[in-house]
Amino acid sequence: GSIFVNVIPHSNLPPWEDGRKKRILYLFWVRGRASIMLTRQRKEETVGELAAKFKKQKITIFTDMHGVRVNKLVRLRRELKKEDAEYKMARKTLVDRALKENNISFSVRKLQGELGVTFGYGDETGPAKSLMKFSKENATFRIVAGLLGGSSLTDKEVLAVAKLPSRE
Repeated sequence: GSIFVNVIPHSNLPPWEDGRKKRILYLFWVRGRASIMLTRQRKEETVGELAAKFKKQKITIFTDMHGVRVNKLVRLRRELKKEDAEYKMARKTLVDRALKENNISFSVRKLQGELGVTFGYGDETGPAKSLMKFSKENATFRIVAGLLGGSSLTDKEVLAVAKLPSRE
């Protein structure tokens, strides 16, 4: 397929949250979908944020969120917030770097689909139950793997965690 590049000058872009001006936004059109090229500094910030979340988490669940509409993901994020969890989307290479920073021997590169990462900070079963319920309501959303206490979980093991009673 063809790749088209739109270059948007910085004068048309709002500044970053910390007031820095954006220089150029590269918007790539790959197979009819827009993809934004991240700068090296933004990638490093993302890896740092993800590494901090991996340090703090009790359970991490990786999902394939391909084909799920944004409004449904917003509802999922709200539901997960009630469970003391959060849902992030990130590129697989950046997630791998964050895992490596925390000495976690797990690679997300082999996982299929568009990666969504759920970080659970409270009860381990709450986020798993919310994601299992969401996957039943959305046919294209799937749980693909997880991490619990530093050990990796398959999709079936994550679903088994979701079926456990909560600690409350």
